[in-house]
Amino acid sequence: PGLVVEALFEERLVYVSSTPESSPLPGSDYVYVDWGPEFAKQHNAAFPEYDGAALAANIGWIGLQHIVVNGGAGFFPLRLVSDELMRGRLYRRSDVPEFVLPVYLVHPEDPDRETVGCAIEVIRAAASGIVGGDAG
Repeated sequence: PGLVVEALFEERLVYVSSTPESSPLPGSDYVYVDWGPEFAKQHNAAFPEYDGAALAANIGWIGLQHIVVNGGAGFFPLRLVSDELMRGRLYRRSDVPEFVLPVYLVHPEDPDRETVGCAIEVIRAAASGIVGGDAG
């Protein structure tokens, strides 16, 4: 009660690798990024034999930087890796499933216009840029 749940956009997580011929998923170079419980559920359903990665991260850009610098593979938002794909520093495997995660904004029903209301508008504008840009 008193809160509004607003759908902002859907995040598309795609499998990328530092080499064009990456090992079968998930291989020894796989970096598991914890994108939350919905991702874990979808990931477990897609890869039931998966028993854990040698390297895991709970912040996506840390996992991505590790892969770009040291090599490896993992799931990342398409909007986050699109520049690396265009530069040829990362490669996308089309035979690996993608995961779609909804992104929501939860805020008070009647926010203070000067503080929370202003933040809500900034977040909506940023999400609009994602939806209008390269998020899907």
